Amino acid sequence: MFTIQSGGRAFLLSSSVLMAVTPVMAQQPQNQEQDTIIVTSQRRVQDIQDVPIAITSVSGTTLRDAGVGDVASLGMVAPGLRITTSTSESFGSVLRIRGVGTTGNNAGLEGSVGVFVDGVYRSRTGIAMNDLVDIERVEVLRGAQGTLFGKNTSAGAIQIITKKPAFEFGGKLDASVSNYSAHKLRGTLTGPLVEDKLAIRLSGTYNQRDGFIKDANTGIDYNDRDRFILRGQLLLTPNDDFDARFIVDYSEKNEACCASPFSLNGPRSAIINTLGGTVLPDDEFARRIAVNGKISNTANDFGSSLEMNWSSGDGQLTSITSYREYDAVQLADTDRGDVDIANNSLDLAVNTFTQEVRWHNTHGAFDWMVGGYYFSEDIRQQGAILYGVQAGAFFSSLVPGRLRPLVSSLYPEGGGAVLNAFTQRASGWSLFTHNVLTLSPRVKVVAGVRFNNEDKKAKGRFITNSPSCARFPPTSRLAGLRVLCPVPDFDIKRSESEPTGTLKVQYQVSPLLNAYAGYNHGFKAGGINLDRSAGLSANGVEFLPEKVDSFEIGSKARMLDGRLRINLAAYYSDFSNYQLNTFTGTQFVISNAAGVVSKGIEVESFLRPVKGWMLHGALAYNHANYTKDTADSNLAGKQLVAAPRWTLNGSVGHRQAISSTLEVFSRLDASFNTGMNTGSNLAPEKYQKSYVLVNARLGLRSESENWELAVWAKNALDENYNLVVINTPIQKGSFNAFTGAPRMYGMTLTGRF
Repeated sequence: MFTIQSGGRAFLLSSSVLMAVTPVMAQQPQNQEQDTIIVTSQRRVQDIQDVPIAITSVSGTTLRDAGVGDVASLGMVAPGLRITTSTSESFGSVLRIRGVGTTGNNAGLEGSVGVFVDGVYRSRTGIAMNDLVDIERVEVLRGAQGTLFGKNTSAGAIQIITKKPAFEFGGKLDASVSNYSAHKLRGTLTGPLVEDKLAIRLSGTYNQRDGFIKDANTGIDYNDRDRFILRGQLLLTPNDDFDARFIVDYSEKNEACCASPFSLNGPRSAIINTLGGTVLPDDEFARRIAVNGKISNTANDFGSSLEMNWSSGDGQLTSITSYREYDAVQLADTDRGDVDIANNSLDLAVNTFTQEVRWHNTHGAFDWMVGGYYFSEDIRQQGAILYGVQAGAFFSSLVPGRLRPLVSSLYPEGGGAVLNAFTQRASGWSLFTHNVLTLSPRVKVVAGVRFNNEDKKAKGRFITNSPSCARFPPTSRLAGLRVLCPVPDFDIKRSESEPTGTLKVQYQVSPLLNAYAGYNHGFKAGGINLDRSAGLSANGVEFLPEKVDSFEIGSKARMLDGRLRINLAAYYSDFSNYQLNTFTGTQFVISNAAGVVSKGIEVESFLRPVKGWMLHGALAYNHANYTKDTADSNLAGKQLVAAPRWTLNGSVGHRQAISSTLEVFSRLDASFNTGMNTGSNLAPEKYQKSYVLVNARLGLRSESENWELAVWAKNALDENYNLVVINTPIQKGSFNAFTGAPRMYGMTLTGRF
């Protein structure tokens, strides 16, 4: 027996209990009686136990029962996946797998974890951060996936597959109410338009909730929910050899997000107090702030895609065409307080076109696939950081009295970084092949290669009104008062090419046990720094591509007539030119100075001990550290940001008939993380100790499942934890925290027809 300490609570786990919930990489079928889990992680329809990849597949039903309603919550059910949000979901979200992800609020950076929805790539992490609506399943692939998924999957990939139109009429409607005055409505309608030839599916959700962070002076709530999503689909099946799926979707967000209470007030808080500002106690979990600027995150996302599949004696040809438009606006109180020092705004527009073609066939022992991919992307971003009416008074408080009249005049209201404007046009193409050769009834070799080519052209234009920069030269004793100084415009092009590939060997030890060993080479694209600091950075305007060489061995086993699955994986991933984006308190700095090694072991399991019961879990040890030769001595040899050494996910589910027409059901999900630092510069003030999150669900449904009533709780233990802690802008020595959500509880009524 051993103890896990978290947030003042002790959890005792006996070895027998741990074995019962010990992890599963192959996970959660559509219902508890299903023995085969189908995935498409290799762009083929396969049993998850036959795929030589560390992968978790979670059904839409399981997502609902586990209380996972959006992408940000997927870490509850997917081992090794960690998702954090800071300034806003649109601009400050980071996906990490096995400790590796890309930090920061910069449109020039692309993620290390690629997100694909119905085969279409979401080019920025913030675009993917939304509610999960009418989902068939989510597949989380750990490790480099560059052969079939291309660039920006150096740490892994997430596939979100929505439900297709059906040729049988049906639908679902559910309504939820919960604390914080929350209400959510979700609905789906599907059926045939032309019998066996053309079907339609309409899905949508409306989600609204009050915020859980309150302004101490105005009473305004922050970190609320106000969003809706609509999706329409047509499925055409004119004959047995052809099908086409057309999808159109639209979503909106209009939220007061995201606020960050002070976790530590530094010495400049005395100045804030003198200027009439509100200085709240150092306690972010009181969830109180005092700001004077607007905090908001609005986003509109529209897209369409067409997938076509032709089958013949020569194989199957697949084409996926997509076009997407994304617009997001962020407003924030730069100084995080109610003294009017500075406010900032950011307006981002991303338009993307993609085209993928794949040809797949099998000839005897050779299962082959070849394909090509093209993308084009336009980015337009405009922002400003403007001085408030009290900026002069604040900065003059930092100098002796005789200098204050001079200093106070150097920060005019409405001045500062008046305009930061960027445009970027990117295009690229790739050719790939992914093949499986059966050498014997027990041995298969998987080999693939992809060649990637990309071109980017970007411009940065800046207008600055900051007299302090002209008054105090960089060599002056008052150089620290130089704020938001002019930066040079830039106009730059870059091109890059990189092969990625994989080589694996699968061995069938027995009909119920497969083993594999393999190598992957992946990369994340280099780029152009779309931040006003780019022209001043010693690293230059450009940054290099991030590359990884990854080795993995694993096994996948079935036992007890398929009622038990146990999967193991051990990995070693060496990243070079790691793209590190660090917030200094005044600006983000991008560098490739860091090397990273991520290595570890994962164990996953799924057990149906008796009818009506389900146990599953995931235990992972991840040692993700900067290499000792990393140029920044503050990082060298240390644990990566937001990369806990140990994670543990576990679930227990039960369903039991209580009459000929009714059954009760229950589910308990838990996720445990050991301590980690939440800031990219690893400042000790940003450390988050270990914590446990628990979700619970209890309900009653008809035996036919055409209706159900459930009560539920998310973060049922009301655990306090921080997602990200940052240096407070302008206030050296102060820190702000973006906290996880407190306990949420409510009721959901669902009807199906």
